[in-house]
Formats: sequence, structure tokens, C-alpha cells
Amino acid sequence: MNSQSGSKERRRTDEDDSVGDTTDEEAPSEAAMKLEEEEEEKKALAILLKRENPELKVKKETLVPPIPASTVLSMLDGIKPYVLNPTQRLHCEVDVSREFMSNVFGGNTQYTFPAIGKDKFRKHGLNDFMYLSKSYNPIAPTIPGQSGLFFSHDNFWLPNINPTAKELEDAEQPGWAKVSQRVLTRLKPSHWLYVGQYTVSFSRALTSSEWENLSEKVKGTWVKNIAERGWATIVRARILLRDRLGRRPSVAEVNNKLKRAKKSGIKFKDISEDRILKAFQTGEELLLMWTMECVDYDADFQLRLANESKLWSSSHQKSTKQGMKTGSRSRKKGKDATTKLTVTSNRKRKRSDDSDYEPTGR
Repeated sequence: MNSQSGSKERRRTDEDDSVGDTTDEEAPSEAAMKLEEEEEEKKALAILLKRENPELKVKKETLVPPIPASTVLSMLDGIKPYVLNPTQRLHCEVDVSREFMSNVFGGNTQYTFPAIGKDKFRKHGLNDFMYLSKSYNPIAPTIPGQSGLFFSHDNFWLPNINPTAKELEDAEQPGWAKVSQRVLTRLKPSHWLYVGQYTVSFSRALTSSEWENLSEKVKGTWVKNIAERGWATIVRARILLRDRLGRRPSVAEVNNKLKRAKKSGIKFKDISEDRILKAFQTGEELLLMWTMECVDYDADFQLRLANESKLWSSSHQKSTKQGMKTGSRSRKKGKDATTKLTVTSNRKRKRSDDSDYEPTGR
């Protein structure tokens, strides 16, 4: 009996040793799996980068998505690119400036969804413009027909990052999510390319960890503009109420606060950038992700951009040169106040089409 017992003990010891050996052998396997995942992620990112327009001029870190590239591909997997026909391809590479678009079609040069004046609208009948910058939207489409992702602040006042279908149904959809949008994406300063007519559909919100993965430039751009811009008043109001109440304020509380603030002209500009950054880091405030699908390409509109932008640029350059000559002659002729005013009016500072950009407009 003792011999059998000793034999059993040795077998158990050997089995225990073998279990330990198996665990040791699995460690390299886990490392190999991690390496394989990293390689797959590199391949996914390479696929995304191949979808970018070769004329795009931004820093590489701006193009790194806030979520894994493989996840981005998965989100866009069911969205097929819109294939342009030969007629649509004729002028599809011609880009324009925001200054031209504002002058010809109307709208502010910084808003994502600029309001079009009545006079301009009567002339062309278009009010579906959507302008995207890579500073805010690293996965915005830059090639006509390609799919993409759009980022916005919390338009819904979501209860969580994965709302139910009922919660989304009850939420008030932004106007730009109800109809297709005429999308132009910024390739470089003063170069915006029309990429097509897009439907914008809510996907989900970024998690806190995904927010942290945003490039410092993208995070800084969002935080700075939320601290200063009019479209973000609701975000600042929510943060203020949360701090005062010690809890998440209700929709009614936020709306009442906004109504009172509108009457008194208060914009809640005293909310610091550090506090706003913390709100996103902790998940108090959310960035939302929307899938973008190209459903059409307006060849007539693009042809108009190609033709009219040339004429406008030529006329604009002549006007600018003439203004400079007038200013120069005025400076030589006299030193009175009238001369100084003439020079100033002809040398108005050009406003950047991106430095004060509105990520979601009104």
C-alpha cells in the first residue's frame, strides 16, 4: 500500500510539474498573439491611410484614429464606397477655397454647417453644406465617394455611451442627421474638396480611454473651442450645473439654465479648459461618432465649382492687386487721416479657414 501511495504521489507531483511547464510554454504564445495583433493593427492603419487623398497635407499624427484602426474598418465595413461614373469623375479633383464658397454660395468661413443667407439661397437653392477639417475629424473622407466618420459633441444628452434604440428614437436628431449633406473636406489651407452627398448616422460615443488616445492636437482643439465658442454653450452649462448640483443635471435643468442665460447674455465662459478636459477624461462629457456614407455625387455642382472658382480667383486677384496699387498711391500722395483709412481698408487681414474652425456649427 505504501508503494502504491508513493507512486500516486509521484504521479501527482509529475502532473503538477507538467501543468507548470504548460503555463511557462504559454507565455511566449501570448507574446506572439500580442505581436500578431499589433501587426494586424498596422495593416488596418495602412488600409485607412491608403484611402486618403494624396493631396492631403496634415501631420501624420492627425490621421491616427482615436479608436483602433481595425475597429474603424469594422464600423465602416458595411458601407460601400460610392463609385463615380465617367461624367462625375471629369472635374472631381478640383478644389476651392472657403473664401470662394462663402462669396459665391454664402455662409461663414469657419462653421461646419454654415447658415446660408436668403439672398444667396434664392440664387442657388443649396443649404446642405458640411465642411470637415482633419483637425476635428481624423477619419473624414478626402476622396470622393469614400466612407468616413464624423465627430461631434453630445447632441443628444446621452444617458450612456451605448444608448438603446428607444433612447435614440426619443432623442432629438440634429438637422444635419436628417437629410444628406453636401460635404467638402479640407486638404490644406484654402483647399477644400467636394467629396459627395453624404448621409450621417449615429454610431456610438467615444469611451474615456478612446478620448485619451486622441492626438494632443485634436484634444486641444476640441477643449479650446468648447471653452470659447458659442455652439458649445450647452456643454459649458452642463459642466457648471454638474459642479453645482453634485450630480448629472436633467435635460430640463440644462434647458432652463440656457433660457435664463440667453436672456442675460451669459455664455459660461468662466469654465476653464482644465475643467473641460477633465469632463472628457472622466466621461462626464462625450464625443459622438457618426458613420458617413456617400449616396450621390453632384457632378453639375462640381462642374460649377471648377468653372466659377477659376473666374472668381482671377477676378479676386485683380481686385487685390488694384487695391494694393490704390493703397500705394494713397500713401505717396498724402499723410492725412483719409489716406490712412484708404490703406487700411485695402489691406484687411485675411482670416484663416481653419484656425477658428467650428467643429459642429449651429
